[in-house]
Amino acid sequence: MKISYNSSCLKFLEQEVIDFGIPDYERPLTELDKRQLAEDINRTWPKRAEAFNSKVRYLSRSFYEAYHHAKPKLAALWAQEDMSEAGTLIFVDRSGSWTTTIFYAIASNHSSQELEYVIYYFTKYTKLEYPNLDACLMQGNNKKLELVAKFFTNKGFGEKYFMSELIGILLFIKHAEVETKIIEGNRRGYQAAVKYVNETKGPVEVIDSTWFTNIVRTEGFHVRGFFRLQPVGPGRSERKLTWINDFEKHGYSRKAKKPNHETEAQAPTQE
Repeated sequence: MKISYNSSCLKFLEQEVIDFGIPDYERPLTELDKRQLAEDINRTWPKRAEAFNSKVRYLSRSFYEAYHHAKPKLAALWAQEDMSEAGTLIFVDRSGSWTTTIFYAIASNHSSQELEYVIYYFTKYTKLEYPNLDACLMQGNNKKLELVAKFFTNKGFGEKYFMSELIGILLFIKHAEVETKIIEGNRRGYQAAVKYVNETKGPVEVIDSTWFTNIVRTEGFHVRGFFRLQPVGPGRSERKLTWINDFEKHGYSRKAKKPNHETEAQAPTQE
């Protein structure tokens, strides 16, 4: 699996001015509006890019599948947890035809009901020269901006979906047991038997969840696996997101076969 400038928007982190496509949004923009949006993003980009570059993470397909199984449980965590962080997330669709790069900075305080964020969802398609700004979400200083491409809103995915997707991923990384591997710039490495080649200058942390593939098979009564918010810590006051494997009553357990990482590693990627 290649992590490159061509297949993602990581090059933006090294640029003071970025070029991107502006698709049709649910809220129609005139050509003047589009130019103004691009100018506003570029005016603040150098300062924000420094924060976005502080934590660059690549999400494996195994991670993303595990996250979507856990997503219903994560809503309870978001309702009670403060957050303050910035960084960049990257993931590739199953076909390998497009890559999503999320640049984000978010700060929330539930006791004071304060929430500030800057979130950019860029999608780089194989056949397009420039990435598209599919979603632009901002809140702070008594200002709010919510723009989502019509392609997504027509399918029922609005700004709440994009916000919950980012928050859910961050909470899953924090509370679940994930495996990580830092691939330095212009280096290669392996994570969960998958070869990653980092063709960019900076380090990228690969996030995986191969433990999610552990299952149980017997002839007994089958119980499907599920996520549980397990009480932990002093006074059991903290919560840890834990995957309870499939199990059989009066049965035996064994490791499931690993996902076909060879196929995943050979999925089409952008050079």
